[in-house]
Formats: sequence, C-alpha cells, structure tokens
Amino acid sequence: MNTGPLASIKRHLSKNWIEPLAFVIFLLIGMLLAERPEVHVNLQQANVPVPTEEAKGDSGPEGIQESGSDHRDEYKNLQQRNIFSEQGTYTAQKGLLQIPDNPYNLIAVLKGPEKRAVFKEFTGDVVSLKVGDKLIDDAVVDSISELSVKVKKGDTLREYRLFEVKGILK
Repeated sequence: MNTGPLASIKRHLSKNWIEPLAFVIFLLIGMLLAERPEVHVNLQQANVPVPTEEAKGDSGPEGIQESGSDHRDEYKNLQQRNIFSEQGTYTAQKGLLQIPDNPYNLIAVLKGPEKRAVFKEFTGDVVSLKVGDKLIDDAVVDSISELSVKVKKGDTLREYRLFEVKGILK
C-alpha cells in the first residue's frame, strides 16, 4: 500500500470531498459577483475662455468675458483666506492673541562683537535680540550681561537669568 504524503491526501479527499467542492463553488461565485472598478478617463480639455480680438473691446481685463469674472472673484477670495489658521487670515490679529504673563524664556546669551540674547517665545519661536530690540509684548531689551538679560516694559524692569551649574563650565 502507498503510505506517502499523496496517498494520505487522496484518502482524505475521497472521504471529505464536500469541503474542496464547496471552496471551489464559493470561489467561482465570488469571481462572478465581483465587479471590475470603473475608471472614467475624460480626455477632453476643460472649456477655458480664450481672448479674441473682438472680445477685447467689450469685456473685462485681458479679453475674458464677464461671465468669467465670478471665477476671478472666487480665486481672489481663496488667495486671501488661510485655511490653516483659526482666524482664516494670514496675519495674526493682536486682539485674538492671548499673551501670558511670562511670554518668553531666556535660552542663551551670545558673546561677540555684539551681545545678543536668545529667547524662546510662548508661541515656540526662537528669537535673537540685541539691546534696544522689542519682544513680542512690546517690552524692550535694556541690558545684556553674561548670565542675565534685563527687559523693560513701561516702568517695570524684569530680569531673566540663565540656569548655571557651577563646576561644569570650568
């Protein structure tokens, strides 16, 4: 008698012939009921108004007829709108910007021919300022030393200090 792997498969199929038959039937039904995706390819170009010599005299700018002016207005509105900002504009409106009590952190003091203070604003922007420059809340940099920066806003003078770990820098 055959005792190889093919013999065991033949014995199994002779006893359980309904399972492979059901599999093949379901496969054929699925193939018959499945539809091909429809791809609509439109090779025609869109109707674009073409300026003509006769139309230039009695139409809008560039010889485009007045029916296209609606599209130009829509395009101008799209150019003025910023869909990625909350306000929908490209410029930040001062009334909507809530500035916290401490809107910036001192990150570094740059030494060189001109000392500069590097601040991180509450918005996440990093700015480098020299003495006399304005910060985001209209405060002015008053003085810059090695480890601190003094900022004046109106009559108040505020000092920002760098964090220094003694012994590491020496």
